[in-house]
Amino acid sequence: MLPRFFGNVPRTASNDLYFAKLDYHFSERNTFSASFNYLRWLSPNGIQTSVSSTSGAAINGNGDDSVLVRDGRFTWTAVPTSTFVNEFRFGWAADRQADTFDNAELGSGLGLLDVAVASAPNLGPAAYLPRVEPSESRFQFVDNATWTKGTHTIKFGFDAASTEDYIYYYVANDPYGAYTYQTVTAFALDYSGNTTGMKDWQKYTQQFGNPVVDFRINEYAAYLQDEWRATKNLTVTLGARYEYSQAPTPPVTNPDWPQTGKIHTSPTNLAPRVGVAWRLGDKTVIRAGYGIFYARLIGSLVDNVFTGNGIYQTGVTLNNTDPNQVAAGPVFPNTLSAPPTGGSVAASTIQFASPNLKTPYSEQGNFTVERQFGASTSLSAAYIWSRGAQLYGVTDLNAPPLGPTVTYTIDDTSGNAVGTYSTQVYVGKRPNTKYGGVYEDTNGVDSYYNGLAVTAQKRLSHGFLALASYTWSHEIDDGQSNGSGALFFSNANNWTYNGNYRFDQGSGLLDQRHRFVFSFDWTPTFTHRSGAFYRYVVNNWQLASITTLASGRPNGSLTVRVLDTPVTGMLQNTSLDGFGGNFRVPFLPVDSLYTPPMYRADIRVAKIFPLGGENTVRKGYFTFDIFNVSNSISYTALSSQAYTEKGLVLTPTPAAYGVGTADGGFPDGTQARRMQIGLRIVF
Repeated sequence: MLPRFFGNVPRTASNDLYFAKLDYHFSERNTFSASFNYLRWLSPNGIQTSVSSTSGAAINGNGDDSVLVRDGRFTWTAVPTSTFVNEFRFGWAADRQADTFDNAELGSGLGLLDVAVASAPNLGPAAYLPRVEPSESRFQFVDNATWTKGTHTIKFGFDAASTEDYIYYYVANDPYGAYTYQTVTAFALDYSGNTTGMKDWQKYTQQFGNPVVDFRINEYAAYLQDEWRATKNLTVTLGARYEYSQAPTPPVTNPDWPQTGKIHTSPTNLAPRVGVAWRLGDKTVIRAGYGIFYARLIGSLVDNVFTGNGIYQTGVTLNNTDPNQVAAGPVFPNTLSAPPTGGSVAASTIQFASPNLKTPYSEQGNFTVERQFGASTSLSAAYIWSRGAQLYGVTDLNAPPLGPTVTYTIDDTSGNAVGTYSTQVYVGKRPNTKYGGVYEDTNGVDSYYNGLAVTAQKRLSHGFLALASYTWSHEIDDGQSNGSGALFFSNANNWTYNGNYRFDQGSGLLDQRHRFVFSFDWTPTFTHRSGAFYRYVVNNWQLASITTLASGRPNGSLTVRVLDTPVTGMLQNTSLDGFGGNFRVPFLPVDSLYTPPMYRADIRVAKIFPLGGENTVRKGYFTFDIFNVSNSISYTALSSQAYTEKGLVLTPTPAAYGVGTADGGFPDGTQARRMQIGLRIVF
């Protein structure tokens, strides 16, 4: 059983990719185009992609990974008159992402069981397998028309799409049962020689219910736009777009919470847009624009609302501290076929959408000045502004109200009191003791972005082109988070106080103050002499580079680890206020822990071999690439614990924050210097 964790785990990957395209010129006024793309990815033991693992993840967090992507598109472009163009598009896309067990790696005597022993890693397979997340099929019909009338160019059209998502997944994991043992001895007694039906486990958990979620989201949109050339130098664009997402109805409603039976979507999503382009002479252009853009209904949110009603999927937890629960539990390695009547079903958490849920949207604006210098150089400066409104937030409707105020003493590293922090605390049981957290997905979160982007461009001339850009920006939000924290909305862990989103307003996790990127491509001509020697040896070299200098991004907020129960009867003992949301130090700025700056340069040297005469288009490219030439490393994740709490005293832990814990870099997965050679043939 254990030797599996101390050796090589075989891992392979295969990727098949096919693409076909057909263009057909039916007549002077009608053109047809069709394309199809196919991708299949298979990787046994490929869920974990790191080279090595010291946590056992190659066994207990791994499995066979597969992806199947297919998409096709058909386009018909018609030009019935010289002033009217119509484009009709039909698209179909299918994406299936599925993972399952590698049966060869299952532990001896464990099968599909999830088993934890003392401080050892889970001895069983990945508890979240098998899963299909998702198998998605999307059909889309689009029609765009353009009509030119005098100084007006009018565009209008519609967009109708239907997306089906099929998911197979237990949200709380462990559908095959999970045993927890306090000691190795207790596990050994149950694992071997247990002929008397002893139950030496500390805890047993298992999930029940329906792992299958299958729903369809229908989306409809229409737009109208008028591009008016008011004068020779002034163009004004006015438009509006209407969008509506038709949400599916949950198949099961919890009678205790009727809100679980409906997902409300707003039918009033009208988005106006305006743009202006003003030419000042032959070399200067001023552009400005403003628009509203609505978000789509998130499939992951729908999935969680379907499964999070406390009935669709349920969990059982049995503890050895209760003789009745021990009696109702299984004997290792057996599992339960149904929730036991003598056991204790864990208090379920509930998730549903607010009856008045609104569609999130963003307001976006920009003001840009562009100036051309000489024949091939231009400079632009743009102010970019964005505000996210009606973004999703989560409120726990089953949390007790804020209660008494408690004061914590803040010490320095020498143990001297240097300040205090006071907060009200959530004290008492949940109003409805039948359930745990009851999470209502609602609106109320905002975000803000301000940026200045300056770009200098040297277009291709004399074999040389270059692009330099600098961006200053600041992103602020109300604790919106990113990644899975902005997809599922199944808890209120992003916020310090229940429903008080503004308290966590500050720099967001996407904030990056400075970023400079310089790239160039140089194909010099050393001589204009003809002949094979000059063509294959002297000329046809290429040097290209991309250099990036960027400031760090927030790793998150500094946190406090609570070591006791500061106030008797508080709802949770994981945060200072007892709510148990985020664990940040509430008297320090939000997301104030930034990763180090990042400096990187990539270089390519290429030799081009013409495969024919002087002007042939058939060429071979032999390339030599170096990624991260200076081998510069910038940590992408940092430890964040700034304080511990015990006895109402906050003690600094300077060695537990700001320490690098990861350095994986996008888009390569690593920041290590790498070199590669390649050969490409163009014909």
